[in-house]
Amino acid sequence: MEDQHAQLLHLRHEMRELALSVREATEEPRKKDIWDKAGTLSGFISGMLVAFIGYYATTVYDARKAKEEIARDTRHLAVLQVQTLGGFLPYLASDDEKMKAAAIIGIEALGNSELAINVAKLYRGTGSTSALTQLAATSSPEVAKSAQAALGQIFADYRASLVRIDIDNQPFSGFFVNRDGLVATTGQAAQRLKPGNYRMRLSDGAPVESEILTIDERRGVALLRAELSGPVLPLPLSTAGVEAGSHVIGLGQTPDEAWRAAVGTVTDANLSVRKLGGDQEKSLTLSHQIETNLKSPGGLRGAPVINAAGEVVGMVQEGGEDRPLSLLIPAADIDATLREMQADGS
Repeated sequence: MEDQHAQLLHLRHEMRELALSVREATEEPRKKDIWDKAGTLSGFISGMLVAFIGYYATTVYDARKAKEEIARDTRHLAVLQVQTLGGFLPYLASDDEKMKAAAIIGIEALGNSELAINVAKLYRGTGSTSALTQLAATSSPEVAKSAQAALGQIFADYRASLVRIDIDNQPFSGFFVNRDGLVATTGQAAQRLKPGNYRMRLSDGAPVESEILTIDERRGVALLRAELSGPVLPLPLSTAGVEAGSHVIGLGQTPDEAWRAAVGTVTDANLSVRKLGGDQEKSLTLSHQIETNLKSPGGLRGAPVINAAGEVVGMVQEGGEDRPLSLLIPAADIDATLREMQADGS
């Protein structure tokens, strides 16, 4: 009996040992598999980390090199600009305005429009304004916009010579033609002007009392006098006129009262235009009108149009942003109306 009990205990012990051996045998591969996977994963992570560090280092290096190249190119461009300007400097400083204009156009032709425009603003004169006017009329939209902005800066002093005339809540422009506050405006305004239906404002928006002196329906010109406390700077009227193909500059305010210099080209310098008379029953012909491709928003009607010398060659009669052409009353007609009024003692 005791022998059987001893054998049973021995058998249980061997079975327990066998179970432990089996468990260890089954767990060992599992532990080994986990470590193998961990080792493989750590290798992958290390590779990714190395790749990331390499990519970051390469990117930073490339960015630094690109920055250095840009700085080097900028310095090189500055040197070229100085060399270019140095070559044209004698012509820019010359009293010959044609040579000055040619120099500015030459700088632009070398591919540096910004430098040409900045030089034109620095070396002001008829040559500079002539060159800017040509660039505004013939260059790409971006260059043309910059050239027109430069012209606006050059002729900023002319702004004080302009007035705004609101007739039945519609905007017109006008400009001083003598130091005593005499204002010229367009025939469209002339046909509608009457005491009490208009209001005149200076370029800074200040209202000013005024009176109608004469309305010349034959030429489409009206003259008013603004009541000012002192003399003003008038715009000179050109006696030379313009020819087809000439570039001109319209100065004035847009309907939102923004200061603007708009450049256009004369397409016809001797146009006859048939219009209704002031009584709306008979027609009349306006002769020697100037046709341009000048884009003139409503607020430019009555605005002066000047040449490169800053002389008024005409006044916007009619036109608009949605019209391909605009008409100008020639400066000679404005001058004739002014002389007739002075001869009558008005």
